[in-house]
This record gives sequence, C-alpha cells and structure tokens, in this order.
Amino acid sequence: MGADRRRVSVVAEPAAATPAADPSAAPAAEAIAIEEVRKRFGSFTALDGCSLHVRRGEFISLLGPSGCGKTTLLRIIGGFETQDSGTVRIHGERVDQLPPNKRNVNTVFQSYALFPHKTVFENIAFPLVIARVPKRERTERVREALELVQLRGVEERKATQLSGGQSQRVALARALVGRPEVLLLDEPLAALDLKLRKSMQLELRRIQETLGTTFVYVTHDQEEALTMSDRIVLMNGGRIVQGGSPREVYDEPANVFVSDFVGEANLLDGVVGGRDGDLVRVDAGGVELKVAPTAATPAAGPAVVSIRPERIELRRAGEEAGAARENRLDGTLERIVFLGNLVRCHVRVGELVLTAELPRERAEAVAEGEPVLACFGAADTRVLPPDGAPT
Repeated sequence: MGADRRRVSVVAEPAAATPAADPSAAPAAEAIAIEEVRKRFGSFTALDGCSLHVRRGEFISLLGPSGCGKTTLLRIIGGFETQDSGTVRIHGERVDQLPPNKRNVNTVFQSYALFPHKTVFENIAFPLVIARVPKRERTERVREALELVQLRGVEERKATQLSGGQSQRVALARALVGRPEVLLLDEPLAALDLKLRKSMQLELRRIQETLGTTFVYVTHDQEEALTMSDRIVLMNGGRIVQGGSPREVYDEPANVFVSDFVGEANLLDGVVGGRDGDLVRVDAGGVELKVAPTAATPAAGPAVVSIRPERIELRRAGEEAGAARENRLDGTLERIVFLGNLVRCHVRVGELVLTAELPRERAEAVAEGEPVLACFGAADTRVLPPDGAPT
C-alpha cells in the first residue's frame, strides 16, 4: 500500500499563557516538544514537517517501516543529527544547538556499544567517571542500576562474557545510571531471540514505570509497540500519520496504511453506496457490506473496508448468527492454518477471500472444503479512503 499523504501533527494542546508568561515556554508536564522538524539527506526527505509533544513520564513508541524517518527523529532529539528547520525543546529548553552531552538525555543503541575490555561495573560507571562523580557515590549508583536491571552478582565479568540479554541490560543500566530525564532507545531488542525479546519488553516497561523516566522507543515491530507503549506514533514517508494509545491505533486506524501496518487486516476495495438507517452500504467485489460510519468514512465513491481477522466469526452453513452480526456472508472454507493457540481460516466469498482467526476450540466445528457462514458486525469494520485520496 502507498503512504497516506495527509500531514498529521500529534500535538498536545498548549496551556494558556498568562500575560507574564514566556509565550515560548512549554507546559510543565511536557518532556519533549518538536515543532515542524524537517530533514533532508541530499535529495532524500527523511522528515517532512513532523510535530510531536511527549508528556513527562510517558512511554512513547515511534513505529514504522524501514526508512520512514523514526530513527532520524530520535537522533535529532538526542543531538546526533541536526534538523534543517523546526525546533526541539526538552523540558521547555530549546536544544537545537546543543551537543548530545549537553542535553539531559541518554540513548541506548541497537549495538549496545559496551567496552569489551571493561568489566560490567566499569561499563556502567563510565558516564559517572566522565562526570567526575565521587567514587563512593559512583559505587552506590552502579549498584542501584544493577539492582534495577536485575544483574546483581555479575559486576566483575567482562562485557565479552555476557549473553545477549545481559549485554542489553548492562547497556540499559549504563544509560540510566546518570539519571537522565529522557531515555531514547533505538531498537535495543532487535538482536535478541524471540523469547528473550518478549521477556525484555516486559522488563523495559517495568523499569520505566519504576523510574517514571520518559522513554522514546524506536521500533519497526508493531507487536513490540502495542505491548509496551502508553502511546504509539506511527510514521511513514517522513511524516507522522497517526498517534494514539495502542488500542486507538489498532481499533481506529486513520488510513489504509495504519490499518495494514498495525496488526493484520482484511482490506477490501469497494464503493460507498447509500445508507441503511444509521449504517452505510459498501459494494466490495459484488458483496454488499453494512458498516458503521466514522469520521474517516468517505461520503461516496471508492473506499477500502478494513476488517480484523479476529472480528470474523465462522459458523456452519445454515446456522444462525447474532443480531449484532449485520454481515452474514455465505462462503467456502478453502484453507485452515494451524498457529498454536489460534487457527487461521481462509474463506472464499464470491471474488473475495477473507481471513478469519479463531481459537482452536471454535475452529474444530468447521472443516476445509465445507460451506460456512462468515459473520461480523457493522461496528467491526472501518471504511477508509483509498491511499492517495484527497482530504
């Protein structure tokens, strides 16, 4: 799918300024304020007018495909890149001209960048040595950091003796030992295996909640963003296309790109027709669907219907569906794919092929090659303008 070309600013409403207030001051609850940031690398536009406000103590994920601009935006916040235009403020202070070491921000990179010849203790203590923190205080703060990341007892190991998960924790402890107000994380779990990555997602969230530090986390993994974030900011083509809680982004996608990138969706090309009471009728490949309109629903003309696979219920042909299931489509179950706790079913309905995901026990009632009834409610759909449609 092509990128939706709408420009969306994910911005908190600024507090009303009193006559004596500095009009450029940010609200006290705001950790980061980015306004209309643009960045080009030669002929390539990495960021195209991005605005983003992050509250203090918030865990926010910058999510999107490779090349969408999320890492560039993170590096601009950290001072590792300089924007061509726009402003960056951290806790109300404009930091556009400040180098990374002058910003109260730390960064955890995907590579971890540990010193191989140093011990775990020495790696974690390094920022405090540079800051000339007294030795006794250094020792106490390193021990606190090790306790936080649950690595007590490995202080004297060399970095080369650590597992991937331990290395990630040491890098995190080193970033936190200086007590930054903002922590930037650039895909820090990407090198870990799946089971360890899922465990560390929960650990990172626990640490963030314990400290109350503002986390800005870059990832291309939508499950990772859904698992950890207070808020997801979805990027594509150098622009912010939607921001909201994980539930809002998943259940209320602003456009086709968001619906397709976050989770899985049946995306059906169709044409908006008339109304059926409070519902809208859409012709999708010769199949009439009843959908509940939203602000994103086009008044008429081409549209894309989005239906999450878990919203589709399958019944044997002839069985009744509940009143809330306004859409009841006769089809044939072409294929069943076993996924462990779930079963994915591919159902042909005329020219359409719908994907449904069912718990194993519910899928046992149907079999490949059998006629089935695919049921879903009007409220389980989203009707979106096609990519590239004018707004």
